[in-house]
Amino acid sequence: MDKKLKSKSLCKWKKEDVKQNGEELIDILSHSKFFCEKCLRSSRLKGTLCKPEKLDRMVE
Repeated sequence: MDKKLKSKSLCKWKKEDVKQNGEELIDILSHSKFFCEKCLRSSRLKGTLCKPEKLDRMVE
């Protein structure tokens, strides 16, 4: 994965980034544990989102 993408949150990925890094994206999204409060994207890694919140918080 491109170093620039590693430092970007998923919230800032462009369509082109998604197309070029599909396998990495699938790995990040599989078994999501967090979601972004700003744009509602999800991820298993907290650091890949702008405003991460735990998904289990939604159930409480």
